Amino acid sequence: MMDTDTARRMMRYDANKRSLAVAYLLLAATGLLGGHRFYIGRGGTGLIMLLLTLASLPWALIFWGWPGMFITIIWVLIDALRLPGMVQQANNKLIASLA
Repeated sequence: MMDTDTARRMMRYDANKRSLAVAYLLLAATGLLGGHRFYIGRGGTGLIMLLLTLASLPWALIFWGWPGMFITIIWVLIDALRLPGMVQQANNKLIASLA
């Protein structure tokens, strides 16, 4: 039989764990803005992606912004491959914080 403390920790884990499906949906919808990174607790790099995109987007019309956009696009493609491990790492960090 499970004690109350363990049950509470399991309920908090279930309520706060990150979903790979949600992370991929955010990557598809807001990838260039770093939404998926904010979701999995990597707000610092999410903010960098957001600022790089916002700074590059207006300038992309006159070519100067394309290098910044190119960097962010490549970053999103790499994140698409790394996302399962990143979500697992976020969930492992949650487990460690509940122990």
